[in-house]
Order: sequence, then C-alpha cells, then structure tokens
Amino acid sequence: MLVAELLGELERLAPGHLSQPWDNSGLLVGDESQEVHEILVALEVTADLLDEAVADGCDTILTHHPLLFSPVRSLVEGNGRQRLLRVLVLREINLISCHTNLDAAPGGLADIAGEALGLDGMVPIEPAAAGWFKFVGFIPREAVDTVAAAVFAAGAGGIGNYSECAFAAEGTGWFTPGSDSRPVVGEISRPERTPEVRWETVVPKVRLAAAVRAFVAAHPYEEPAFDLYEVEDVLPGVGLGRVGTLAQETSVEGLAEWAAQTYECEGVAWSGEGDARVRRVGVLPGSGSKAIETAAGLCEALITGDVTYHDGEKAAEMGMALIDVPHGDLEWWALKRWAQGLKADLAPSHVGVTVSERWRPCWRYVGAKSEPKGSRSG
Repeated sequence: MLVAELLGELERLAPGHLSQPWDNSGLLVGDESQEVHEILVALEVTADLLDEAVADGCDTILTHHPLLFSPVRSLVEGNGRQRLLRVLVLREINLISCHTNLDAAPGGLADIAGEALGLDGMVPIEPAAAGWFKFVGFIPREAVDTVAAAVFAAGAGGIGNYSECAFAAEGTGWFTPGSDSRPVVGEISRPERTPEVRWETVVPKVRLAAAVRAFVAAHPYEEPAFDLYEVEDVLPGVGLGRVGTLAQETSVEGLAEWAAQTYECEGVAWSGEGDARVRRVGVLPGSGSKAIETAAGLCEALITGDVTYHDGEKAAEMGMALIDVPHGDLEWWALKRWAQGLKADLAPSHVGVTVSERWRPCWRYVGAKSEPKGSRSG
C-alpha cells in the first residue's frame, strides 16, 4: 500500500471536510508515493514515540494531535518540536494526523466514547458543516447523462450513504455565438434559443476543482455555463461530541464514577449536585468548554475535558452537570479502540497497525486511583 492509498482509506473513515477550520489533519510529513508497511498509532508525537517507531521499524506514524499547527521557520536540533521533525525527515517516517475529523466522523472517537457508556439514539452535540459547494450546470438534454457521469466520477454527488445525487429541470438556453466562436449549436452572430437542462449537485470543497475540470471536459459546448455556490448545510449524523440516553437514570456522582471506570482513567471531577438524577448525557472527547452552552440545551450532564472552575459554575447555572475527564486519557482510550478497527481494515493490504506501548499522557496524578463507589444506576 502506498501512502496515497492509506490517505484514501483514512479519508473514507474520517473525511477531511469534517475537520474544524483551524485544524491541520492529513499528511504532515512524508511522501505519498512511499510504501507503507508498519503504522504506529499514538495520541501525539514525542521523543519516546519516535524511538519506538525506529526500534520497531515503523515507516508511518498516525497520531490524533497534529505535530504541526503553526509555521515552522527552522529545523534546529536544540528545539524540541523541530528536533522531532528532523528525526521524521531523516528516518523517512511518514506522519499523518486524524484530529477533529476523527472526533466528528461516524465510528470515530465520539461514537466510541458514547457507545461505551451505553448511550442510545446518539446525535452530535455540534453537527458538522457539510463543506459543500452547490454545482449548477446547464447542459443539452442529450448530453446530461454523459456529463453527469463525469462529474460524479470526479467526486461529486455524495450525500450520506447515497451517491450520484442530483436534480434536473428543463428550460431554454439563450446565447449568441461571437465571431470567433465555434458553436456546437446555433450560428455565429444569430441569437439562439435551445432546450437545455439545469443540472445541479453537491461537491465537497476538496473535489471542486476536479469536478469543474470533469464538467468542462465532458460538456459538448465550447463555453459550457456553470455556477458554484457555497452552501451552509450541516450533516445531522456527524459532528463534534455525541448526546444520547442512558438505559436507566443515574446520579451525577455515579455517572462520574462510571466514566472513570469505563475510560480507565483517574482524576475525574464533577460539578453540580452529586445526587441529582440524569439520563440524557453528552460526551465530547478532548476540550469541550466551548460546547457547554450548546450541550446545556441537549443534555443533563456533559462529559468532556479541559474545563475550568468557572465552566462548572456556568454549566450549573444552565442546569447541567459537568464531568471533567482528562483530555489525553479519554482520547487515548478511544483512539486505541479505533486503531483496532483500522488494523482489521488494512489487514488485507498486509499493512501492520500497532498501538504505541511507550506513549503516555503528559499529566500525572497524586494518589492512588480510587475504586468506583457506585454503579451506573447509582
């Protein structure tokens, strides 16, 4: 399998258009034409992780957190992040990140975290923007099927589990061929009225240029007419976080204990009334403080990370409990489980996928991990 083929498989599992605008997912270091044999998975790149990759002969590292967010102006050995990049380049190790696109994707980290709690009827807390353009073309009736097939082949027309989605309406095309034109229909300098079809579909932004090229190449006219409109659609089934319903209600404190046990982490904190009963629960792996207001209208308790003292107060004022699970712990727990699915998907291609044994979250906690005091129904 080539790196380009691996990127195609990852695009299927975690489409790039689901990434947040500020994110930097995808191939960060490497060569799309290089062969991939062994992938090492970790939450982020560290010196220990690179040592592990080199020792185990891994040619590709797949992380959740991108190593590159801001511009790199030098590659100096004494600079920690730059040294990591130097090692990647010198060892010819590819680095790929699946970040907020993997958070939002079907079967991604949010789905895994929500399913582990037994949440039923899950929907996103923040539905993802579709990242689509509406492509509208004007085509002679006899050429519609040919042109449509070309545009679909370029990546247009996908909506959820459906492909080749479009709409067509018949009308009349108006134009006057100029003196230097070579019209397929009509005569030079004579106004023309001819039957045409207004044909429209949706195109992911990343496939827009390819779709335009395909339309122009397949269209019989010398100057085919088309329009592009950026749309603000959202995808109701994917996005950041998940909210769903527990099989039976539990207390806020019981839910916090259940989350700590389920996600195999320590240092879990909660805000709100500990004995308050909740059943509608949200979970957002990673940093979820910006989603508090949205979540408060959807659930009775939100499980997330990187929240502050005042976030707890804010949530309580909105009538929602907040359960603070360490950012790295929850994401790492979910990423390891997602990696097992990736391993199965790539097995037919004889590509190995290994979860890092050396990567650890940067935070440590004082005191022993406590045993859960209650059950899910506590």
